This record gives sequence, C-alpha cells and structure tokens, in this order.
Amino acid sequence: MQFLLHGGVSFSGRFLEISILSNLAGLASLALHVVYSIKLAKAFEKSGGFTVGLVLLPPIFIPILGLGSSKYKGPQKIKT
Repeated sequence: MQFLLHGGVSFSGRFLEISILSNLAGLASLALHVVYSIKLAKAFEKSGGFTVGLVLLPPIFIPILGLGSSKYKGPQKIKT
C-alpha cells in the first residue's frame, strides 16, 4: 500500500501525530476538570465524596451547590 507523501511525511504519520495530540488535549482537559472540581468543593467546604460526585456527575452536583443550602466560603488560602 502506497501512502500519499506531503512534505516528506506520510498521511498515516500525520494522522498519528494529530491523534496523539488530540488524546493529550483530552487528558489535559480531564485533569483541569478534576482540579476545578476539587477547588469548587473546597470553596463550599464539602467532603471528598461530594468532590467525587462533582467529578463524575457535574450536571447533578453543581445545581446542588447552587440551589441547596450550601454557603460559599471563598477560595482556600495557601497556608505558609
């Protein structure tokens, strides 16, 4: 099977590069979502279980924060 060459790199090589970059972007997005969920749970002084809920089921747990009796305590300060 002959591949189309463009600039010395085969089509399949470019597809592999794009695929790898796309997967890395997805992993970075997931990592940012987890960090955001942890910080959000800490800002409302929620437990680790609630944090897991925010990570796995955000459409359910974010309205619980907004519509429930939770009070916003603000961002957590770094202890020095």
